[in-house]
Amino acid sequence: MIDHNNQFNEHVESATAAAVEVDISEFLEWASQLDHLARQVQDPALAEQTGRLANLAHKHVGVVEQFRAAPAPDENSAAPQWAKDFSRFGQQFNTTLATLVQSCPA
Repeated sequence: MIDHNNQFNEHVESATAAAVEVDISEFLEWASQLDHLARQVQDPALAEQTGRLANLAHKHVGVVEQFRAAPAPDENSAAPQWAKDFSRFGQQFNTTLATLVQSCPA
């Protein structure tokens, strides 16, 4: 699960560096694969964390969809809700991922 996430991050970073937009279907595939992997975890404590990570990945996909559909924000207006959600879900995702990394060293 951690490896899959790392591979997807590398893909996104490469695409971004090349000024290529990652298709939303790739985000959906990433989140779906995390969900699939989370469902295979047998340890109850780890299963809770992997399920949370997969749930947050799906929320991230929703925020990416909102971002792409939204008009460009006015620089004088408050941050749109999708931006706040992106930040909050990102922090939660990273915290959960760090917990998993500590619990499952390579």
